[in-house]
Amino acid sequence: MSSGAERLEHPAFVPATGRPIDAAACTDRAKLGVLLQGAAVLSLCDGAGWSLVRGWESAAVDGCGRLSGLEARPGRDSRPAQEKLRELLLRLFRAKTRVAGRGEGRSAARELLTAWEGALAPMSSDEAVGRILAAAEFLWEPEFSFVHQALRGGVVREGVVHSRVAGPAAVRQRLFGPSRHDGPSGSSASPGSAEARAPLASRPSASDLWRQAEALFALGRFEQTKFLLAGREDSAALGLRGACCLLLGELAAAREIVHALAARPLTGAERIAAGDLALRVLALSGEPDGAADWAAAALARARSPVSRALAHLLGATAALDRGDRAGAARHFAGARPEAANPRVARHWHEARVWQALGDSDGAAVVEHSRALFASRRALRRFEAGRAWNNLGLGHLTLGDFARAERAFQHSARLLRLCDGPLAVTLAQWNLAEVRLRSGKLLEVETILRASMSHNRRSGNRRGLTVDEALWLRLELVRGRPEVAVERCRRWLAEQERLGLDYHRPQLAVLAARACGWLERPGEAAGWLEWVDAAGLGELEAEEVPALFALAGRLDEARLRARDGAFAAFWLPVLAGEAPPAAAFATNGGLPAAGAAAALGSLPPFRRARLLLDLELALPGAVPREHREAAAELFRQLGAARYAAILARGEVRLWTALRDYALQPPGDRAALGELFRSVGAPEAELVWHGPSGDLRWIEGSAPHDAVAEELIAERAGGLLRLRVARVDEVLRAIFALLLRELPEPRVALGREPAPAGGGAGEGALAAGGWIGKSPLLAAALERLRQFAPSDMPVLLLGESGSGKELAAREVRRASARAGAPWVPVNCAALSETLLLSDLFGHARGAFTGADRARAGVFETANGGTVFLDEIGDLPPVAQGNLLRVLQEGEVRRLGESTARRVDVRLVAATHRDLDAMVRDGRFRQDLYYRLKVCTVTLPPLRERGGDVMLLAEHFVAAESRRRERPQLHLAADARRALEAHRWPGNVRELAHSLQAASALAGDGPIRAAMLDLGAPSGEVRERATSAYHQELDDFRRGLLLRALRAAGGNRAEASRRLGLSRQALSYLVLHLGLDDEIGTVGTAGSFAGGRD
Repeated sequence: MSSGAERLEHPAFVPATGRPIDAAACTDRAKLGVLLQGAAVLSLCDGAGWSLVRGWESAAVDGCGRLSGLEARPGRDSRPAQEKLRELLLRLFRAKTRVAGRGEGRSAARELLTAWEGALAPMSSDEAVGRILAAAEFLWEPEFSFVHQALRGGVVREGVVHSRVAGPAAVRQRLFGPSRHDGPSGSSASPGSAEARAPLASRPSASDLWRQAEALFALGRFEQTKFLLAGREDSAALGLRGACCLLLGELAAAREIVHALAARPLTGAERIAAGDLALRVLALSGEPDGAADWAAAALARARSPVSRALAHLLGATAALDRGDRAGAARHFAGARPEAANPRVARHWHEARVWQALGDSDGAAVVEHSRALFASRRALRRFEAGRAWNNLGLGHLTLGDFARAERAFQHSARLLRLCDGPLAVTLAQWNLAEVRLRSGKLLEVETILRASMSHNRRSGNRRGLTVDEALWLRLELVRGRPEVAVERCRRWLAEQERLGLDYHRPQLAVLAARACGWLERPGEAAGWLEWVDAAGLGELEAEEVPALFALAGRLDEARLRARDGAFAAFWLPVLAGEAPPAAAFATNGGLPAAGAAAALGSLPPFRRARLLLDLELALPGAVPREHREAAAELFRQLGAARYAAILARGEVRLWTALRDYALQPPGDRAALGELFRSVGAPEAELVWHGPSGDLRWIEGSAPHDAVAEELIAERAGGLLRLRVARVDEVLRAIFALLLRELPEPRVALGREPAPAGGGAGEGALAAGGWIGKSPLLAAALERLRQFAPSDMPVLLLGESGSGKELAAREVRRASARAGAPWVPVNCAALSETLLLSDLFGHARGAFTGADRARAGVFETANGGTVFLDEIGDLPPVAQGNLLRVLQEGEVRRLGESTARRVDVRLVAATHRDLDAMVRDGRFRQDLYYRLKVCTVTLPPLRERGGDVMLLAEHFVAAESRRRERPQLHLAADARRALEAHRWPGNVRELAHSLQAASALAGDGPIRAAMLDLGAPSGEVRERATSAYHQELDDFRRGLLLRALRAAGGNRAEASRRLGLSRQALSYLVLHLGLDDEIGTVGTAGSFAGGRD
């Protein structure tokens, strides 16, 4: 450390390696280890009368938590040790005054900060060492053996090392054994003693080191294990170092160690352990044949039954790796007598798992993986991670994606605690595969790129081949089969150049699937020449018939489909006929029995993929509504090619329309063909007139199968279309028939409904909005101008003035008319439910969230969201909504990942948002984002003669509905309607006339039946907010009672009300309770302060 006659020696006084302590990339536990090393350095400096030159400024920490980069010089530092260590602790956790968060590392850090802040007297650095070890007991574990060694340091005087161990005597004795020099502080030795002449930080015995190394290896600390074993050349240590290199992805170093072990004389046990290492290394390096020599040598030297069984299992694994199934069976037979022996059982089950994976026998994989967990206490951390991974592979082979994903997540959690790339190249890779098979792309490409990078650096050719197979699957899900085929060709050519033959059947089967979707049957058949049973294991059960059908091998496709769950789909299609309608039938959204149950049991992506295969094998085989649902799913994945294939059915619709147009109007045969072309062969079209019924089409399906109807007035009667399910295409055809059928032509109508902002703000009459008011005309003209754009629209107006109807009109006149429409009333839900409704939540985000749920914005992706009463939106939801408008992203409750959405927002409120912004009750930035296209709907009292126009419309509708043609308004009723102020607007008018129509019987509607009340001044003044004022009064009283009961304590009041503190503060501000709460708080404080 210095050029004088005296210097200090310690591992921290070396050039800095790693990151500065402010940016240390290590765990919280490791940071406590760094703190302990810092205390040891201070103890060494204090004992020598030295101090740190720049404090902790020059310090660095590597990934394992080793401290380095410190500099010291003669001269004491007067600051107490706890002050310097407190500074180090806060810098490590990047905190200013306190350490937040959970976990034993952070809990220990908080305990130390509290103790050091409250210390009345200076604390020595040795005392600090003891205090740190007492607070962070995990630092005693073997994992931190290098930290224990860092407690040793030395002062060099005149060429002699005076060693010193930091910490109280009890600590030194526990770690290094008793010493006659132990005193109240750190030990030191006289210059002439043997301890002084001993090397600095002398190591423990070889057996102690070996035990520490094995303990660290079991915990997955492969870097520290290598560090401890550095310099040891015995065969056991060399083998353990080789295993560390393999698990860290250092394949070249592991291969060198294997070659070194091959040249040594090994005992039987050592040869079995070395053979296991060699088998894994050579297989990954592209030399699987070399492992057979190790297995043969181990078997030749085995003496005991256990050794022979282990050698046989080694031979079985090597044979499986070479594809020698017969050889593997012979070795398994040799090991079977000792399979139940605890020393053999784990190896037996691991080898059988490997065999079952090669045979695509998911049940056997699950069975042997679970058997491994029976002795999981004997499993090391990375072995347990691999066992969970194998269990996930078994479930994946069985098609149980949910259990597979959970198992892979367990595996990733364990393997992330280990050093090296295992978590990425094993568990996360398999997690990516199960997501791909489910049609999910989340983080798949990121995981794949990380895995390929690791495998490329380490030279793992087998791993790279598996990565390529998954990349082919990714391209297939994305709808890019041509890219998948080209990648497969390039990779197989590269393998052939290197003389390798990894996973050719698995790659070939994916290429054949791609060629099938590209509609190249000859090329697909060529790829099938390389496919065997292992290759078919890459596919789900419903894919196998499709593989052969799309390659033109129909006989084999029939053979594969005959006994499968999807025979009801494939056998008719392969015979050139569409599957029966019952195969696709649903009942209230639930799958029916038989084939429909099999279809309904598939996850959405697999169901869509099956429908795509059926449509490719026989165009028109899939009903239109199922084609549309599958095409929409593929569009969401970005697979436009597949969506286009499924949309070919629309061409047949236009052909049928052309054929119908060429026939005389009302031709029954053409009508029947038209409905069959749109997937509604059961359609029944009937006109019900005063003199009887006229049937245009007799439904081909049983009458009880018909579930929905379209009805319209026509020529003094009703035209009725009955089908299984009404959709937009059938609505369009129905509208066409209303014009074209050979009957008197009338305009299209709907069931009688109020208009102009009608009852319930949601009904639109055939003629549009009813009214001649200039104010209404101006608002509607403004609405029509804004509708075609994609900008947010803000609708202002009193309750009942037609805001939701206006919002629907915006959607109808926009490019998103056929896309989802999702209305939400922001005033009808609590804060938590509203946030969950709007933005969705992850599983476990709050009590009762037992499953993940998409929010309104995700559900409406591509469509329109209508937020009614947006003025009641809580502040936290306002911030989230602003993010949606600015960034086009939503983040579910309990998740950190943002999701892209594409929605148009229409918002409405009866409140004065300008005033709310001034009062701080509504975000200004959100207000200006919403106030792009503003439309104010006039209240009914300002629309003049529109009251009577609407009243006549509502009375006529009631007259038709009740079949009372004589129903009309008396003169006194007209005068009452014109005089009333209509605080509830059109909604109030519609409801009043509905009730009066019921009372009128066969006579006219009188004023007394309207129950309008006196048009008093008070009613006129409160017309705009009667309902909301009552609601606010109720809320105000509820909050004041809760605050009085809590003595003015808002936290206690929020708990009593079941609200969050933030929601309570919002309501206090919204309801203007600040002054009254000040009085409550003062009274509460006075009452609570009396002695």
